[in-house]
Amino acid sequence: MNSKLVSLGLVALLLGCSDPEQSSGACTETVPDGVDKACEGAGECDSPLVCEGVCSLPPAMTGEGGSAFILASDLDDRRFQAEVAESDLARTRGLANRSCIEDGWGMLLVWPSAEVVNITMAGVRFNLDIAFIDDSRQVVDVRRDLQAGSKALYQSSQEVRWVFEAPAGDLADVEPGWTASLE
Repeated sequence: MNSKLVSLGLVALLLGCSDPEQSSGACTETVPDGVDKACEGAGECDSPLVCEGVCSLPPAMTGEGGSAFILASDLDDRRFQAEVAESDLARTRGLANRSCIEDGWGMLLVWPSAEVVNITMAGVRFNLDIAFIDDSRQVVDVRRDLQAGSKALYQSSQEVRWVFEAPAGDLADVEPGWTASLE
């Protein structure tokens, strides 16, 4: 099995950022330098900014856009807005260098094919819950309250295609066997 390390904080470590700061609640991120700078590709904007013709704050920080993401069991469901990260760069950046995300938001990391995935919290500034989701869109593993800034590796228990990250506590009731859908 091929194992890929997704370092959510790689960019932060390379830039020499300081220790992570804890944050919760509504997102009140200070607008970083480089917003509104013209860009043609994702790598032209410093993290956490994304390129949309100009460098801008990502959806999970503004509360605008995103996709509806639902985790469901036979008895319950959890609904989120998801910022979707499909490119290698977007998955590597993940939620690094952000002091917060909007309430009810998360990030969905999507791989082109199923593989064993390793996640690290290096560079992430707030604790997360993570759900590993296989090719059939079944939750196979949930890790809770992963510590901000931790360099530990959190490996999926089997090959997965999606990883959903949300602020700690948001996936408290989610268990293996729940299904995931993106609308």
